[in-house]
Amino acid sequence: MITLRKITLENRRSIFNLEVSEDQRRYVASNLSSMASVAQKLYESFGFRDNGEICNNELVAVLQI
Repeated sequence: MITLRKITLENRRSIFNLEVSEDQRRYVASNLSSMASVAQKLYESFGFRDNGEICNNELVAVLQI
């Protein structure tokens, strides 16, 4: 059984080290893409917005001050 817990400073390292068995990989999103989605939401929560630019294959987000 899987239980979901809130991500905290104390348990975040476990998220980065997540591994799944070969037969489970088709059911689980890549940890990298999952973390990218979380990171994007985090940056957006601080007011950063995607400006449409791409630099070194990464989206550029800006914070207007």
